[in-house]
Amino acid sequence: MGNLTTVNYNIERKIKENFDNEAYINKETQNLKYKPIEEEYAYKIKEILKVCQLEREINLDILSNKIIIQHISKPIDVGENGYSCALFKDKQNSDFDENDEYELSLGVFDFDEESRIKGTTVYLQHWGSVLDFLDLSDAIEQDENIYILKNISNAKQCGSICKLYRNVKNHDGIIKRQEDLIQKLGSQVVEYDDASWIIVNSIKKEDLNNEEKFKDVLHKFLEDFIKYAFTVEFISKGY
Repeated sequence: MGNLTTVNYNIERKIKENFDNEAYINKETQNLKYKPIEEEYAYKIKEILKVCQLEREINLDILSNKIIIQHISKPIDVGENGYSCALFKDKQNSDFDENDEYELSLGVFDFDEESRIKGTTVYLQHWGSVLDFLDLSDAIEQDENIYILKNISNAKQCGSICKLYRNVKNHDGIIKRQEDLIQKLGSQVVEYDDASWIIVNSIKKEDLNNEEKFKDVLHKFLEDFIKYAFTVEFISKGY
């Protein structure tokens, strides 16, 4: 990834014309200093997702989906750098069987050999099918914050949300789906490395150096990732 760059003004202008919010972090923030996430932080997030347990229930109403998670199974190793675990509705379950399909499961794997930081692609599965993934090596740092991102500029670019643009017919269709996603998530978009990226999750650096905050990091990451993945699925099926 390169330096902060403001690009694709046509997309930005159209979005601004069609709805009035502060979703886009644009020209006014050109001077903000973003940099790629350090390996240390990416691996720390990966480890937190693997070893920490939920302290309180996740209870989400996402469009037409009701998601409840109370417990995370013990992870099993997958390949050299990956692992997978099930996300359970109750605390009675604890074991993960790789031969079974679960309503929701979380894992980390080497999906992209060109990823800057190996073994840090986090994926979410729904009944055995991958809903979506987040490459932690695409994350950026700004001052004391880390932002987990997903590319919304182009379905052919690295880190993009390919599912969002499924069966899209024209440029206006791309704009409409971007608008829908930004509005439904209530998230922000940054221009970085010649692309537009939606912020899926944010983490304070200090929380990654404080074990008492690890469970909060886990809880918020899961909430944000699940909300994002199901929202993209909902939008893509609506076209």
